[in-house]
Amino acid sequence: MKRIYPFIAFLFFSHFSFAQYENFDLSKYKLPEIKRHQLDIEFGADGESEYRKVNYDNSETNIDDNFNANINSSLLYSYFKNTEKVQGNLDIDFVTSFISDRRERNSVVLDDKSTFNNVLRVSYEAKYYLRNQWFYLLDPYLYLSYNHGENDDWESNYNSTSVNPSFGVGFGKGRIEQVQDYRQAILIINEMEKRGVLNRGLTENELLEFAQEISIIKNERFFDSRKRKEKELKTIDSFLHQRGLIADNDINYFVGMDDMWRYGALQIRESGDEIKFVVFPGYVYDDWSGNVYGQLNLGGAIRYKYRKPLNLKWQFNTNLNLNHYYHKVLKQEGISTSETKYRSNFIANSAVGYYPNTRTYISAELFLVVENRSNDKVLDSDGYNEHIRLATRAYYYISEKLRLGLNISYNWYNNETYGNTVTGSSSNNFNYDLALNYAIF
Repeated sequence: MKRIYPFIAFLFFSHFSFAQYENFDLSKYKLPEIKRHQLDIEFGADGESEYRKVNYDNSETNIDDNFNANINSSLLYSYFKNTEKVQGNLDIDFVTSFISDRRERNSVVLDDKSTFNNVLRVSYEAKYYLRNQWFYLLDPYLYLSYNHGENDDWESNYNSTSVNPSFGVGFGKGRIEQVQDYRQAILIINEMEKRGVLNRGLTENELLEFAQEISIIKNERFFDSRKRKEKELKTIDSFLHQRGLIADNDINYFVGMDDMWRYGALQIRESGDEIKFVVFPGYVYDDWSGNVYGQLNLGGAIRYKYRKPLNLKWQFNTNLNLNHYYHKVLKQEGISTSETKYRSNFIANSAVGYYPNTRTYISAELFLVVENRSNDKVLDSDGYNEHIRLATRAYYYISEKLRLGLNISYNWYNNETYGNTVTGSSSNNFNYDLALNYAIF
């Protein structure tokens, strides 16, 4: 009996400690001043199968059956800066892909082609904070693409070039914080307790301080991955020892520390909310085998973002966007024009994420769009259409540099095709995306 009582006490202490840490509020964490650079190389494949039925006023019915497959690779550089006064996100993404596309109408082959695409996207959003979480923002964007295609059905080739720059400005209130480092701090302490190497439990303030130490060290720049990991583990080990938290430096301790450090913060977790108003003028230039198209754009939007980490394993996200766009066509197929177009939409999406362990996550999303398009006026009564998407996403971290992702979605469209001769149209499609990612840090 003398041996049983200490064992029961240990089980009680462990259960209480784990429950205590798991109930800590991740939304209390605030990132310190950091700068993060990352370069990713990705290879993937995806496809789409679509069935669409369109009814016309003359009672004619067309049934379209489309299929495409895509093999792609990308090179992405990202930069993230966080200070008390500034939050900045820079993405430079170069994508090259090969696409095979086949379209049939009423069982007759309309198109059978292959396309080689190159796309460069550059985006940067910077928020500059004033008082009481008010901020103004700058949001420049650049899109460049070059395509070469071959159409086997028509025995023809084509080349196309597109340029689409825009520059957004706006203001808003609120702040979104990344909190995955706080979750990792809790996971590390839980692991140390499970292995019996922790001298005592930590208070919430101590864990917040530990998480900030993690955020700072993991965002230092290293060109040698071995030196990087050595410095990171030494820093975390020093923090735990200086506060008298660790009993022994045995292999059991280091194995647990290494595992939680590698896999404890793979997914981005966010907390907070923000609302912002943005205007974004831009221009579109397309050259399709000598047919030039030019369009001037002016858009405005009110956008709300909400992020709530429910606990260590569950996350809830919501976005609400109200957008309006004015388009003025300046040139089309070599002919000058003054044609105008209007587009307004409301977009809402919510997602629930489940993070059962350190290497896996699963999410489910509902996406809704109600849109109005017209060539004549704003909010034309004949120009409404709807789109609903259901999607699920799964991710598995194979190693420090190798990751596997799977996305599956179902889309339903109503009145996607609009015009004077169309009384109604609907379509649905099923998409999948399987990606193998190799990251260079």
